[in-house]
Amino acid sequence: MSNERKAALAERDPQMLFLGDSADHTFDAALIGSVEIPCKGHVACYDYEKCVGCLMAANGWSREEALEWMEFNVVGGYVGEKGPVFFHPIEE
Repeated sequence: MSNERKAALAERDPQMLFLGDSADHTFDAALIGSVEIPCKGHVACYDYEKCVGCLMAANGWSREEALEWMEFNVVGGYVGEKGPVFFHPIEE
């Protein structure tokens, strides 16, 4: 699933960067598509809550532990203008 989806998204912009996977976690289930940023092209888009869920499931972490890791290591890890963005839906 992930390699095919990533390859399809990368066709929109070959410089698009994706979240790295490790032995502890994968964010494949949280990849929801791409976002087109004017004058910059497409970047990968991940569902923030699904990313947190991936970390909780893979590591047995509490929500608080996963949120702290997500904020510091993922969201806080700027990798350039082609780095991924995170979707936060409006809560009804």
